[in-house]
Amino acid sequence: MFDQLSHPTDYDTTEVSHAAARKFVSEYAVALISASALLAGAGGKRLAQGVIDDAADQARLPRRLQRNLRQLLDILELRHAHDDTRVEFWCFAEIDPASPAVEEICLLSEGLRAALETDFILESE
Repeated sequence: MFDQLSHPTDYDTTEVSHAAARKFVSEYAVALISASALLAGAGGKRLAQGVIDDAADQARLPRRLQRNLRQLLDILELRHAHDDTRVEFWCFAEIDPASPAVEEICLLSEGLRAALETDFILESE
């Protein structure tokens, strides 16, 4: 009788839509490309454009795209800005701290982090 009841964890997690991440990337595509180019040069711009294109083309986000989303977040959160062997260090050094872009980048990183946490692509801090 009770074996008919399903357990709350008995569902197929491969069908998660990742709607929050897809929506955020779609709505802020231009800003993500601009911020990534500013913070990581041409490589950052290519990464952002690839994430945007891939997220628009797929209903679910495969692992490669999830990894690229985390890399994009790393760029926005300046995770590698201290490493002088990476382009992010040199790009960051050129940014005026009083630039309005700085606040916009902060807002973008917070929004992307929230979307990735909502979709369980990142663990909440």
